[in-house]
Amino acid sequence: MGFLAFLVWRRASRGRGAIRFRQSFLGVFVLAGVVLSAAVGVCAQTVIYVDRDASGPEHDGTSWCRAYLDLQHALEAAVGATEIRVAAGTYKPTDQVRRGETFQLASEVALRGGYAGCGAADPDERDLAVNETILSGDLLGDDDPTPASSCCTAHGGTGCEAPACEAAVCAERQSCCHGTWDGTCATWARILCCDTCGNMCDNSYHVVRGWGTDASAILEGFTITGGFANGSNPDDRGAGLYNYFIESSPTIINCTFRGHVAVGKGAGIYNDQSTATFTNCAIVGNTAPTGAGMYNIQSSPTLVNCTISANMGTVHSAGIWNVVDENDYPRLANCILWANVYAGGMNEFAQMNVSNDNLIIDYTCIQGWTGTPGEAGNTGADPLLADVYGADTVPGTGDEDLRLTAGSSAINTGDPAFVPDAGVTDLGGGPRLQGCRVDRGAYETSFIQLEGDFDADGVLTLADYSRFQQCMAPAENNPDWCDACLCVFDYDGDDDVGLGDFAAFHAAFIAP
Repeated sequence: MGFLAFLVWRRASRGRGAIRFRQSFLGVFVLAGVVLSAAVGVCAQTVIYVDRDASGPEHDGTSWCRAYLDLQHALEAAVGATEIRVAAGTYKPTDQVRRGETFQLASEVALRGGYAGCGAADPDERDLAVNETILSGDLLGDDDPTPASSCCTAHGGTGCEAPACEAAVCAERQSCCHGTWDGTCATWARILCCDTCGNMCDNSYHVVRGWGTDASAILEGFTITGGFANGSNPDDRGAGLYNYFIESSPTIINCTFRGHVAVGKGAGIYNDQSTATFTNCAIVGNTAPTGAGMYNIQSSPTLVNCTISANMGTVHSAGIWNVVDENDYPRLANCILWANVYAGGMNEFAQMNVSNDNLIIDYTCIQGWTGTPGEAGNTGADPLLADVYGADTVPGTGDEDLRLTAGSSAINTGDPAFVPDAGVTDLGGGPRLQGCRVDRGAYETSFIQLEGDFDADGVLTLADYSRFQQCMAPAENNPDWCDACLCVFDYDGDDDVGLGDFAAFHAAFIAP
């Protein structure tokens, strides 16, 4: 069963009254979006190539070694059903300080990164990790992602060594000059002091813009970084991706949004009256007062298998902030929201303002989860991300590792009805399904879970034995575990956890 069928089947098969209706609508919406995007693939397509290292001598985009050197030229040449393939490297909206320049997506145009490009043994080889393709707002290439100034990091003393930055920060938070210069002070410094903290003053307001597009506008396989939205509305939001108005519904797949800053809201992604979809995406290390990772206003975005982590805010939820009315239904499935932080700490509210009946959240891990909203399969258990901050301890610089480690509560605990189509990959380019169920988050675990290994730590232990005992209880007594029980402990495949399964588990448990 593919994702389209999963959404329609699953919503229709669960009796939840009004929630059942609106979640069935999700299936119809995503079905329409993916059919549109699929149509781009089945129709006769023009393929345009972009490679900053193409040898030439001509650069008309007709092959890898005749590729356009500049992505903007390819976007200008795209008409109708077009696929633009982009080789590894860094691409900017412009090489001049024209901060309003952006990569504008277009309907019926699929923009795909991660290719090896001209000169490779197989130029069409696609590996998103090895052939990282970056869309950058750092127009002059002079950003400093790890500035040495004491203004830009938390420290024990008061104030910092840059008087102008200290004054700007203390105007927003007086305690920074009278108490500890904490993480919130450092976050304000990154927002207000672009020269001192990051040297981003001359960066693009919006690296990518999605307005005026339907779901057939595809952005797949890119790292989007370096946007700095410090202008007036609308240039104070959507530094990474800006989606505005009803026709602002691109399809975003296997993309990372990191290291963006906005003085207003939605540094990583800003959705206004948008129904964009995000699949296998990471939103990490973005900075804004509110909704640093994603800000949704009167929008119904769909996020599937996304990881939203280590985004930094000063006022409201740093991960995702939703301002919705009765007609808006933001949807999350199989996602992870973890280590997002704002002035109030790293609680549930820091991850997302979840107290809204219109939010549809299933099989998602939310740090500090309080049990509301009460959709299926949600948890607050630690997903054990490998390295949220990276070696430089600064999130959003590209050295963080958001993969799941052994024992993660996110392994094999995604929606059991979601079976990815063959060939579908995760953000790292690996198979989207490794075990008996899809994992949560943007990355699928790299190892196969052992039968009976409920906690996915690579060995059968007393903890797994205890979980098996729980799974032997009637399903109505442990509904939260039922699907996971069948996934891990149904040795004989009879859709039940019984004595035969226990015998097989016990034999494996005591085996030397």
